[in-house]
Amino acid sequence: MLSRFLTVVFFSTFLGSSFAQNNDSIVLREIFKEALTNYTSYNQLKKLCEIAPGRISGTPELDVAINYTYEEMKKMQLDDVFLQKVMVPNWKRGDKEIAWFESEGERKNLSVCGLGNGIGTGEEGLESKVIEVADFESFKNIPEELVKDKIVFFNEIMDGSHVSSFYGYGGASTQRVFGTLWDS
Repeated sequence: MLSRFLTVVFFSTFLGSSFAQNNDSIVLREIFKEALTNYTSYNQLKKLCEIAPGRISGTPELDVAINYTYEEMKKMQLDDVFLQKVMVPNWKRGDKEIAWFESEGERKNLSVCGLGNGIGTGEEGLESKVIEVADFESFKNIPEELVKDKIVFFNEIMDGSHVSSFYGYGGASTQRVFGTLWDS
């Protein structure tokens, strides 16, 4: 009788904790989803970008951003807000990038920003035809010969409920399957 009772207690405890973990993950996912789709966080980010634009690692702007964020978190009365010293690389920005496209003979300038540690385009720049696709399903259905040596523009709305923008945009790196213009 005692062994039967202990077996029931063991399985009840195991199943109960398994359900609680599953329930916790659902609650946490809902918290993330709310934070990513509620405009409060975007308004806070907008304010941060206005106060400290160009927050690149090791720059004075990053220090402004850290101190601003620290003060804002204290105002929110979070449980444990503190600063901790860390070593960060200091990246110096090169010349400003220039980009444009031409459509029907008219040149349209674009705002662009290289984030460092990437391979530069080179002095000659880059020129190619652009193919616009609505989403990754559409892209998969285009024959390779129509995409090769082209710039593929994914005109897709980001799903703001994803924590990682990689997933929010559907994994933009998948467009690299046909190689780059430099590989040609």
